[in-house]
Amino acid sequence: MERDYELALLVNSQLPEGQAEETAKRYEQFLTEHGATIGNVNRWGVRKLAYEIQKQQQADYTFIQFEAGVALLPELERACKLDETLIRYMVVAIEEGLKVPPVEEESPEAGADSDKDDEDGEDEEDGEDEEDGEDEEDGDEDGGDGE
Repeated sequence: MERDYELALLVNSQLPEGQAEETAKRYEQFLTEHGATIGNVNRWGVRKLAYEIQKQQQADYTFIQFEAGVALLPELERACKLDETLIRYMVVAIEEGLKVPPVEEESPEAGADSDKDDEDGEDEEDGEDEEDGEDEEDGDEDGGDGE
C-alpha cells in the first residue's frame, strides 16, 4: 500500500556551490528509481539553524513530497545515514488532509482584493461590538442610580 511522505533534507551549506542542489536531485532520482512518485519539491535554500548541528550554523533546506510503499523507507533512511553531505534528514508520513499543494505565484492584485473583503467584514463586526459596549455602560449607570 502506497502512502504519502515528506522527506526533509538539511544539506551542509559549506559545500561547493551547486552541491546542495545536486544532493537534492540525487534523492529525487533515488526515489523515482525505487518506484516512488515525486509530488512537490520545495527548496528553501540556505537558512540559519535554530541550534548548531555538527558544528554548523546554517544548512540548505529541501523538502520533497512523494508517494511510495513502506518497503522503500528503510532503504531511503540507510542512504541518508551514509550520505556525509547531509547534516540532518527526516521522513514524515503525511495524512490525506495535510498535503501541501505546489507553490504557485499569485498576482498581487488578486491577493489585494481578498484582503479588502476581509477588512470590510472586520469593520462591521467592530461597529457592532462598540454598540453592544455602549448599551452595557448605559445599563451600569442606570443600575448605579437606583441604589
